[in-house]
This record gives sequence, structure tokens and C-alpha cells, in this order.
Amino acid sequence: MHLDRFTSKRIHMKRIALALLLGCIAGVAGAQSSEPVRHPLEGTWEMVSQTIIHPDRVEYPLKMGESLPGNRRQIKILTASHFAFGRQSEDGEEITAGGGRYEIDGTRYTEIIEYHTSAPLVGTRIPFTWRVEDDLWHHSGQIGTFRLEEVYRRVRE
Repeated sequence: MHLDRFTSKRIHMKRIALALLLGCIAGVAGAQSSEPVRHPLEGTWEMVSQTIIHPDRVEYPLKMGESLPGNRRQIKILTASHFAFGRQSEDGEEITAGGGRYEIDGTRYTEIIEYHTSAPLVGTRIPFTWRVEDDLWHHSGQIGTFRLEEVYRRVRE
């Protein structure tokens, strides 16, 4: 099967992006096991719930107790100063990933987006309110015209 140059380049770029993301995740995960957790958000987290609240409707891409299709996972990793997250579509065709620095001030957690598959988000600061209850991290914040509410479960080795 012959692919046109554009399609071939897209596939190649997706493979590079996935390899970089997985390398970062593996490196951070390996480093975190040898260092003590200093802040309750440092570590590896798996998304267990996501709600997107628009002015005229509510979306539930992932409800608590359900799984992403095809046993896919969205993972977010926080070190002492940076975060990264990634998720791949069930068919493997799309990768959603991003990361950068973060700041915490009391119950405010702010992501400073340095890279993201959605280019308009690069360079933005997204403030969230947060709390940790047992192994669950709840955070919510306004992104453009919608409110994002997510819950992550701490990943234990």
C-alpha cells in the first residue's frame, strides 16, 4: 500500500510524539520511585472522571466507575515543578498530550501549558481549584467557554 507523502509524514510525527511522551512518562515514573513525595499532588495519576460543562449543555466523556473505550488510560504525572499528561484514541489515530510547569498556592493549582497537541493552549495559564481525598485528586477550572471538572486516582506501584 502506497501512502502519500503527507499521510506518511503525519504517521511518522505521531510515532515520534508518542515515543517522546512515553519516554517522558517512563523517566518521570522511574525517578519518582526513588524520591519521596513532597506534595500531595506529586506522583502518577489516572483519570477516573471527566465532566465538561458548557453554557448550554453538559458532557460526560468519562463517568466515575466507567473506563475509557478500549481499555485506554489518561495518565497525568506531576514532579516537584512540572506536569505531563497523555491519552491515545482507541484506534490509535489520535494522541492528546500536553504538559509544562505548574504552580500551587493553597487550593489553587495552575497549569502553565508549554506544549500541547492543541496549539492554541500553548502559552496559556489554566487555574484550577483542587483537593485530594484519600487517593482521589479532584480539580476544576474554567477553560475558555467551558468548565472542566476532573477526578484522578493515584497510581500505586
